[in-house]
Amino acid sequence: MAVLEINDLVVDFETDQGIVQAIDHLTLNVREGEIVGLVGESGCGKTTVARCILGVVPQPPAHIRAGEILFQGQDLLRVSDADLTTRIRGKAITFIPQDPLAALNPLFPVGVQLRDMLTWGMRRGRRAREIREHIISILQQVQIPSPAEQLGKYPHEFSGGQRQRLVIAAALAPAPTLIIADEPTSALDVTVQAQILLLLKSLVQERGTSVLLITHDLGVVAKLCDRVVVMYAGQEAEMAPTASAFTHPSHPYTWKLLESLPERQQGDIRGIPGVVPHLIDPPPGCRFHTRCEFAMPLCQQHQPAALEVLPDHWVRCHLFPGEGSYACHA
Repeated sequence: MAVLEINDLVVDFETDQGIVQAIDHLTLNVREGEIVGLVGESGCGKTTVARCILGVVPQPPAHIRAGEILFQGQDLLRVSDADLTTRIRGKAITFIPQDPLAALNPLFPVGVQLRDMLTWGMRRGRRAREIREHIISILQQVQIPSPAEQLGKYPHEFSGGQRQRLVIAAALAPAPTLIIADEPTSALDVTVQAQILLLLKSLVQERGTSVLLITHDLGVVAKLCDRVVVMYAGQEAEMAPTASAFTHPSHPYTWKLLESLPERQQGDIRGIPGVVPHLIDPPPGCRFHTRCEFAMPLCQQHQPAALEVLPDHWVRCHLFPGEGSYACHA
């Protein structure tokens, strides 16, 4: 069953230079209890997708022109901001930011901040002692040592890995249905990153929580995710189970991303030729055709339809003949 379904989402931004076509008919879904990786180069629209789900895209300069974002069957684009705030954002859907130090207030002890964050996301009327016990319990689950002794400390007194554990605790505490994690380990060293990823995976599996993980790191996707959605220039290029995407990549952009991984190369790392198109004036047809060695005249004229090339493995590419459409309903 799909917890989150994004269907034909179109988002653009007004700028001094013109209209940026940031999201162009994007379709993806996150099913119950799974971790889905949203992958792509910087500027492809990943964070804009997260902000649209959370309802924090400023309008204007942004304009959501079309599509729907269904959370448990309810279209979030048609929910009032008051309803989002009281029922969904920070409660049923929570967020793990990229920079935990920026997310934590340096002027207050972490115990005070967690109390404020958790009481906002939990049911009203809980006693102070009950809230404190809940905070200590969740800190134990994210492996903060001696949690009761840490509540009076300030964010700068924790290591980078511990601060990341604190924001994970805040995201897990309201028992959300969906967590959106935006590059949650990019600021950490490799050893700590691995620990945090394993911790996050074990916790969401225990709870049956769904996760949309935004990242540019395919290594993280391989370790953590059940499925992967590859984005390019505001569109989904490929959507597949992680194993299938790595063993049978079907879109030329996915091939090139995998070729750029150092661990898959015997010699020099292969970059992707060309540059990401400017989204004020994107190329017609397939947006990747300007960088694709297999591009045909058809690629310059028409956007490819989505085709299921393997079970639950979808790709938008004219290299695959036939017509298809996403079956987003799990």
